[in-house]
Amino acid sequence: MSVSRDLVGYGAQGFDPKWPGGKKLALQFVLNYEEGGENCILNGDAASEHLLSDIVGAVPYVGQRHMNMESLYEYGSRAGFWRLHRAFTERNMPLTVYAVGLALEKNPEFDPKWPGGKKLALQFVLNYEEGGENCILNGDAASEHLLSDIVGAVPYVGQRHMNMESLYEYGSRSGFWRLHRAFTERNMPLTVYAVGLALEKNPEAAKAMKDAGWEVASHGYRWIDYQNVDEATEREHIRKTVAIHEKLLGERPMHTMTIFPTGTCSSDVRIL
Repeated sequence: MSVSRDLVGYGAQGFDPKWPGGKKLALQFVLNYEEGGENCILNGDAASEHLLSDIVGAVPYVGQRHMNMESLYEYGSRAGFWRLHRAFTERNMPLTVYAVGLALEKNPEFDPKWPGGKKLALQFVLNYEEGGENCILNGDAASEHLLSDIVGAVPYVGQRHMNMESLYEYGSRSGFWRLHRAFTERNMPLTVYAVGLALEKNPEAAKAMKDAGWEVASHGYRWIDYQNVDEATEREHIRKTVAIHEKLLGERPMHTMTIFPTGTCSSDVRIL
């Protein structure tokens, strides 16, 4: 079959759409409403969503739930949509919604009912993971590669990745203290998502978090992909993390976030 393509267009003369009043620009605001209609084994699909998300390098999980992918889409339905709805209705601005049918069917009305009619809940968070990342010194098969300032980093199997280790050591030895000074000098509250092994390797940082009155939540025992970690190992990691919090911070963690650069956590984590 012969198919021709127009690569010439309107040439030097350009195209005049002849918009009313000699207008030069047609502006349309569009909202894609897809949350709940994406790939998910709960929808009978073979694998999880992976093509459209905030997770860099996401891959489909065949036959498994991708809890963090689901969470991203649920945010859009439960909160993100309503933020945009308020922004446009308060300004009486028109909007076109490209809506997935199943997404419309699944969305109940939601109102967070924040105290005093507040419009925004703002939380500053510091992820403290340095020392808990993939490294053969931690008994891992390869070096960290998914989260760093090194573009296109690859895992070094059976080898140390000295520059990768240096980046993480900067965070623990220097970067943390810069942020600590910035927040304590301004008396600003902060939540730390702390990896257990990272706290254990730098107890001075743990003490500084406690003395500052910061909330220290659990970020798992290791900064690794827990998606396919067996339940017994994950349970033991949780036990170790709780013990580290009790020893260094004087209390058990009240919150936890198990997530990895690819946006993965195990489906057991909520049960455990």
